[in-house]
Amino acid sequence: PAGLARVPKPVQPGRLAQPDLVRGSGPVYAVNAKPEVGLTSAHPWCYRFVGPVGQQWRATITETGLEGRQLPSGVLLRFSVFPVFDDVEPDVLDGYAATAVGVDVVFEDGARLSDGGAPDQYGVPVDPRSQYEARMLAVDQWSSRTIVLRGWAGRTVDRVELIGWVPARADGDHGDRQQHGYVDRIDI
Repeated sequence: PAGLARVPKPVQPGRLAQPDLVRGSGPVYAVNAKPEVGLTSAHPWCYRFVGPVGQQWRATITETGLEGRQLPSGVLLRFSVFPVFDDVEPDVLDGYAATAVGVDVVFEDGARLSDGGAPDQYGVPVDPRSQYEARMLAVDQWSSRTIVLRGWAGRTVDRVELIGWVPARADGDHGDRQQHGYVDRIDI
């Protein structure tokens, strides 16, 4: 459809200071899914970030349909993420940096879902560091997450953000790292 951005070309380390988040085609290579589309939509959001180890980043995910909605009690947040394996890294262990992501909800009162330690269906907090260290997100395939929004009933959603964290390399190198993937099916 007109107005949708194509997936950005790969960037060289050190060249992308802010996260890039665009709506467009899905992953070209998908082990267990149809290529070039999202899990449930034709146009998922593609994320790409290059930055130093330890860097935290946020990007607003627009047009989710949650903006301005007041949360009823007993509601679930659902989203799917497709982290892309980074085959440029020399150590295979370092190819999983794109799994250090999560979806955060920012409410009109300034509170954030990630500040409350809300866990996904596996008991892992939705913050990117916890998601990475739990090793529960798979690369090169869609992984779905569900978060029970206990204690958030009555609050109104201001915006939805993709949050990330750049993990350390196995050899301790703190140079820039690339994170690339897709997020789709964000709903309650």
